[in-house]
Amino acid sequence: MEGTGHDDERRRRTARGGGRRAAAALLPPVARAQPVPPRWEPSRPIILLVGFAPGGGTDIISRLLQPALQADLGRTITVENRPGASGTVAALAGIRAPPDATPCS
Repeated sequence: MEGTGHDDERRRRTARGGGRRAAAALLPPVARAQPVPPRWEPSRPIILLVGFAPGGGTDIISRLLQPALQADLGRTITVENRPGASGTVAALAGIRAPPDATPCS
C-alpha cells in the first residue's frame, strides 16, 4: 500500500478541477464577456424616492449618499420620502412616473 491516500486525493482534485473547466467551456458566449454599456446621462433632476418615514435609517443613508451621487452624476438629486406599505407607495410612484421624469426608488 504505497501512498494510496495521496493518490486518491490527487485524483479527486483533478476530477473536480476538470469538471469546472468543462462547465466554463459550456457557458454561452453571452455569459462570458459583455460590452460596456454607454454611460447613462440624465437630462433632468433626479428624484430619489425613499419608501420610509423621514428620520429613519433609510432616509439618513439616502441623504448621506445624495451629495456623492450628485457630484458623480452632475445633476441635482432630490430625496423625497413616500412612506407607506413597506415601501410599496414609493415603488408605485416610481413605476407611475412619466417617461420623461427620472425618479429612482
